[in-house]
Amino acid sequence: FERCYADVKPEFHFASGKFKDFGRWKKELKAKLLELLGKFPEKVPLNAEVIAETDCGEYLRRKVVFDVEKHFSIPAWLLVPKGMKPEERCSAVLALHGHGKFGKGSVAGIVGEGDERQTEIRMHNYDYGVALAEAGFVVLAPDSRVFGELRDGFDPFPGRDPCNINFNKGLYIGKVLLT
Repeated sequence: FERCYADVKPEFHFASGKFKDFGRWKKELKAKLLELLGKFPEKVPLNAEVIAETDCGEYLRRKVVFDVEKHFSIPAWLLVPKGMKPEERCSAVLALHGHGKFGKGSVAGIVGEGDERQTEIRMHNYDYGVALAEAGFVVLAPDSRVFGELRDGFDPFPGRDPCNINFNKGLYIGKVLLT
């Protein structure tokens, strides 16, 4: 693979000399990326619902669910600084989790007694959503496809990265997990 990779001349490598204008490069790269990602899902009404609310001291943690495409809803934690009025505008952060098995929960600081999630949070400073909410930001921490509550059933390939497995499953039906 290393030798094959060395033979590849990326079409959009800015330093290749093909592009002299950054604006043109950016525009053409974006168009190519969108082409390669494939068709995006059709927009649907959000139908957002607040499922639960917990007072966390300096902020409120709300469990929300909203639709993002036909047949697919996303659960998320919405962290809202206390004292904020519903019509008030403020800075907000989309807090995405990494490849850990807990999804949005770690980012929102949700732990249990003796929970291995505490170790994950401590090792990676993973509860950054909490720090942002305490600093006055509204934070939305959703589960990404195949993580947290959106895990797709049992793991048929123990020890393998479930994201990789599900990415390949999605390709078979024409879906890219990133869209």
